[in-house]
Amino acid sequence: MGRLTGNKGEWSEIYVFLKILSDARIYGADKDLKRNDSLFYDVRKIIRDEGCGKVDYVIDKEKGCVRIVTDGTTVAEILFEKFGEESAYLLKSIISGKNAFGVERAEIFIEELGCHKLKAPSPDKTDISMQIHDSVTCMEPVLGFSIKSNLGNAPTLINAGRTTNFIYALEGEMSDGIMNEINGMYNFLKGSRRTVDIKGRMQALKSKNISLKFEHTESDTFDGNLRMVDSQLPRIIAEMLKIFYLEGISDISKQVEILNERDPLEYGKNTGQPFYSYKVKKFLTSSAIGMNPGSVWDGMGQANGGYIVVREDGEVLCYHLYNRNDFEDYLLNNTKMDKASVSRYGFGSIEKDLYGKYTMKLNLQVRFK
Repeated sequence: MGRLTGNKGEWSEIYVFLKILSDARIYGADKDLKRNDSLFYDVRKIIRDEGCGKVDYVIDKEKGCVRIVTDGTTVAEILFEKFGEESAYLLKSIISGKNAFGVERAEIFIEELGCHKLKAPSPDKTDISMQIHDSVTCMEPVLGFSIKSNLGNAPTLINAGRTTNFIYALEGEMSDGIMNEINGMYNFLKGSRRTVDIKGRMQALKSKNISLKFEHTESDTFDGNLRMVDSQLPRIIAEMLKIFYLEGISDISKQVEILNERDPLEYGKNTGQPFYSYKVKKFLTSSAIGMNPGSVWDGMGQANGGYIVVREDGEVLCYHLYNRNDFEDYLLNNTKMDKASVSRYGFGSIEKDLYGKYTMKLNLQVRFK
């Protein structure tokens, strides 16, 4: 034992697995991540793929147990109470855990369940698959859900990479001297460490009446994915990035408010329609359930059930895609932009091409608050 180690997010996936099997249902959440007692989904079974075959964890309410089924044969029956005890113990261990850690008791228990990994293999954003009873349609589909945990560091919604760089042309009286001056601006930390002062560089450009005009994303794949959501989405996000790096406003909801006031794409304010909030919500939702910047996206939701969130108190709640409005509001109000590694992803400095054109890259990373 003691072979399995993981961070809080990885152990949270096992916690969700055990907690749902203990409760035999999962409750929905409102836009503020509060439990909606009138909205719940009874779970029939959880399906887990360990890489060498699928295992069904069937909830048997008559017996008050979970039946572990492989190849159509029940190999074990474990009472709900046992799952409740083990999920409660694991929750305490996750809360007190640091960095990558092991939980020997939890490892022993999940080995008994036939689980050999913290995270079941999945090529997409599905972290857990389960069959639920849908009271709306009276059907019992098998759906995939993505899991995000608030027990540790705030998880990312969109991971940074060179694929998430946005490229801007610099318009104004640019010169090599200005380029060298701007690129020499750093924030100095203790010792000899220094970081690129992107905000300072952006403000210096503004003081010299030099503006950033969005041209294109560094990745054609990401550009295509964004345009699948909305043809103007690359431009909208480019404007949000300027607000973040120049004005220091990271909250997505506040950025959208500014876009609504300034209307940089000139949608028109007279109609009162929420152009920017609507499009940004669709972008965030697409990113949550299926879209990755580095992979060609066909517009389909891979996490076709929705989103499961582990609250700080251990409550496990879900946003089913039937409840899309609350889910979209939750994403808009609980996400922010975050600065990634400048050196790793190559942004924040002025570049000059062979034709004398000056450009700058800004990077997108979105994290939960």
